[in-house]
Amino acid sequence: VNKLKNNLKGLEFIELNKNSQAVSWYTINETGWKLLLVIPEKNIYKKIDELSKQFLKIGLFMISGLTIFYILFFQNLSKKAKKMSKFIAEPLEKLEMISSEIGKGVYNQQVPQIDVTELYSAGKALVKMGEDLGSTNRVVIETKEKLQLSESTLKTLINSIDDILLEISFDGEILNVWSKNENRLTSAYLSGVTNIYSVFEKNVADIIINKVNSVLETGMSEVIEYTFETNGGLSWFQANISRLENSDNIVVLSSRDITKLKEVERSLVSAKNEADKANAAKSQFLSNMSHELRTPLNSIVGFAQILLMDTLSPVSQDQKESIEEILKSGRHLLSLINEILDLARIESGKLTLSMEPVKVKSILEEVLSMMKPMAEFANVDLKIDLDVCDTCYIYADWTRTKKVLINLISNAIKYNKNYGYVNVYCEKTVNNKFRINIIDNGIGISKEHLAN
Repeated sequence: VNKLKNNLKGLEFIELNKNSQAVSWYTINETGWKLLLVIPEKNIYKKIDELSKQFLKIGLFMISGLTIFYILFFQNLSKKAKKMSKFIAEPLEKLEMISSEIGKGVYNQQVPQIDVTELYSAGKALVKMGEDLGSTNRVVIETKEKLQLSESTLKTLINSIDDILLEISFDGEILNVWSKNENRLTSAYLSGVTNIYSVFEKNVADIIINKVNSVLETGMSEVIEYTFETNGGLSWFQANISRLENSDNIVVLSSRDITKLKEVERSLVSAKNEADKANAAKSQFLSNMSHELRTPLNSIVGFAQILLMDTLSPVSQDQKESIEEILKSGRHLLSLINEILDLARIESGKLTLSMEPVKVKSILEEVLSMMKPMAEFANVDLKIDLDVCDTCYIYADWTRTKKVLINLISNAIKYNKNYGYVNVYCEKTVNNKFRINIIDNGIGISKEHLAN
């Protein structure tokens, strides 16, 4: 009642006659009257309860329908999934088989027949990948084989040469060393030290560093010689330094042990000195001997000339011819002695030629007169025809020209046969020249030895 009085409008639930009633009021402003509406509470929710029951029935029906729908849907979906799974599983098995074969090293595979476009593309890509992998693998195998061959060749090369090979950087670090004999390496390097200043003596290391920098700057190889204390003792080495191909800061040093060569060189120098001394002694001996021989020969020649010039006691014709032979032989011996002296001069580089006009017929007659006794002793007929040479002159050294002719004619007689012949004659050739022919019928030289 208080709420009714105090509020212009409202809604309250009260109990009247033991029944729950809903009381609603509204105040009319102009009159102050209150409009009061009393309704049983159950009448208010009756429609709602009926509607709720209807909605409940509808909900149950919908849930039942949805449940049936989803059951049917999932059954259908399951069938399709199984079918799809089988549809996809077979291509995947094919792809898996291809992958397995590629993994085993069978790189060339056939593209599988797959109806699914995406999986077919994946299969093509997998086959292409296998082919690329096979190509790459072949290149890797070939490269590996070449590398193994190169390593084998390098080992064979190292084992076939006596050189020590070193890779050295611009700052003196020893990057690699190859040698077939570790005894030739220093104990410093074998203990793990890899800088040349720790391996070589400082003066040698300075020289190597300077050469390394020079090679890196110019690209031209350098050669040095140095001594090196190895495990086998002090040794001489000759090193060739070259820039490593395709590198701007690394060189290769090829070092060869020349200790034995140095020993031979010292032996050769010593032997040369001894030979020079012996040669000087020989030259002195030849000079002394020639002097000792020339003195009595000059006396013999002089006495022979006196005998020919003696008018008080002239010699007979036979004696005269004999004395003339003595003179010729004596002069020949004197020329031989002079040749011995000339030989000494040749060895000392002091030989001089006495060039003069020489009448060919005169020098031939002198030579042939000396060769006649030799030809008679050997039963060789010495045939002579010098008419063509009567007016011929040459510009030559008399003594040496005479020696050449003596050598040729004496050989023709010496190597002739019994009752053979030697024919000596002159003939004119073109351009005011002539030829001296010395022909014999001796055994000669066989064709197979003629070229030598």
